[in-house]
Amino acid sequence: MKRIVWVIFAILLVGNFSVCAQDEGAITKKARVVSKANTVYISAGPSLRFAGNSSDYSGGLQVTAGYLKRMNRIVSMGSFLSFTKFDYDSALSNKFFIEENGYEIKKVQMQGGDLKLSSIGLDIRFDLIPSERVKKVAVFGIVKPFILLAKRTDVNIHSISGQNNIAPGEPGHNDNPPKNWYKTGDEEDLNSSTPGYSRLGAKTEFSGGIQAGIGGAFVLPSGLAFSLQSTVGATLPITHIDTRSFSSTLETYNNNPNFPFVKKSFASLNISLGVSYTF
Repeated sequence: MKRIVWVIFAILLVGNFSVCAQDEGAITKKARVVSKANTVYISAGPSLRFAGNSSDYSGGLQVTAGYLKRMNRIVSMGSFLSFTKFDYDSALSNKFFIEENGYEIKKVQMQGGDLKLSSIGLDIRFDLIPSERVKKVAVFGIVKPFILLAKRTDVNIHSISGQNNIAPGEPGHNDNPPKNWYKTGDEEDLNSSTPGYSRLGAKTEFSGGIQAGIGGAFVLPSGLAFSLQSTVGATLPITHIDTRSFSSTLETYNNNPNFPFVKKSFASLNISLGVSYTF
């Protein structure tokens, strides 16, 4: 009888330890995966145009704010708002338009045409180091599809007439910029109120695009983190200034109904520093 009692006691004791171990496992899992699953962040940095791009824009500035919800140890998803501004850069424009088989030259200077890009989209983050409750360094991939509101400011064109000193057919006649020419003094100003030039007015259009890249963050125990990200972004076609997509002939300047605008994709490299808080 005593032997049976001791056997029952041993079974109950082992069962009690087993239950305790299961409870502890459940608590640990919850703390590692579910706790601190929400992140808010803000970041800012330069947007750089790729070398060799034909658009008349140099670097810009991008500011982004967003929210992420951890889905599991690898994937977080959320949304973001972003604003990017690119200024028209006259140093990148084609300034001279030369008459074929003739002597007339136009020197063209433009103002305005700045781009303001406002985006809202889906933010998907892939942790390359699976998330843990206590982690000092995070490395992740980023994918951000978005819809876009693109605004371009008014464009004003000022032209100065000149004469080419090199005769048609002679070496150097078609050089751009011309090597031997003089101003005749005739000047012209064009804007959206000039008949036939309404296209120079401000323009707003909807488009879309995607950003993709990588990032890293230094995470503090408080949930605060500091990050560095690099992404490549490309929009669907938007209207912007691109004088170098046109031939540098006077015929193009005077008669092309699209000059100086093209409607095509706009790509950039974005580098940003950010701060986030996870709770």
